[in-house]
Amino acid sequence: MGIARDQVEARFICETQQVLDQVSSRIVLRAAISGQDNTDWAPFTPAGVIDMTVNGAAGQLFTAGKRYRVLIQEVEDGE
Repeated sequence: MGIARDQVEARFICETQQVLDQVSSRIVLRAAISGQDNTDWAPFTPAGVIDMTVNGAAGQLFTAGKRYRVLIQEVEDGE
């Protein structure tokens, strides 16, 4: 897991990429805790789920079974 002063990086695996209609997809990501490259950060994020609906072509960027890096960073007001 990459940790900087103002951000956290985690890895998630796409569990579901479901096309809902012509413009939106449902994406479900679960914390990826297995695998040799996950040993550094997995103890800090043993569980987690991101469940979102994405409009437009962005929903097609996710593939079930693939892993993704998620960057969590505070956003300043007005940004």
